[in-house]
Amino acid sequence: MAQHLLTFRGYAVPVTGVFDAATVAAVQDWQARNGIPVDVDATLTAPTWETLAPELDQHDTGVPVVAAQFMLASKGYAEVTPTGGYDHATRTAVKDLQRLHGLPPTGKLSTTTWCALVGGVVRQSFHKH
Repeated sequence: MAQHLLTFRGYAVPVTGVFDAATVAAVQDWQARNGIPVDVDATLTAPTWETLAPELDQHDTGVPVVAAQFMLASKGYAEVTPTGGYDHATRTAVKDLQRLHGLPPTGKLSTTTWCALVGGVVRQSFHKH
């Protein structure tokens, strides 16, 4: 998924699913350009995901939507097909994911929802008392 998002951000990274040297270089460059501490192993830290992943909703199309659809499908949302269009199945899956993580079920792929999708920590969970 990172390769899809790096491609969307203008990097010439082949989308192979292999975290190769080109991907490492692109992640490190993205971190440096965005004021994020550059990780020697190009670890996709929370600030890296938060800046790399655009917010998406029903009107969006293209590579970032495909990335989200691949992740949703890999998380067991079998009805989601990587088409590149933010269709009904994608929106429904995003709402389900949001409910699962205690987020408002808006159907929009916000930064917080991206964090939940990629297996990160939802920051709002730290603010609950």
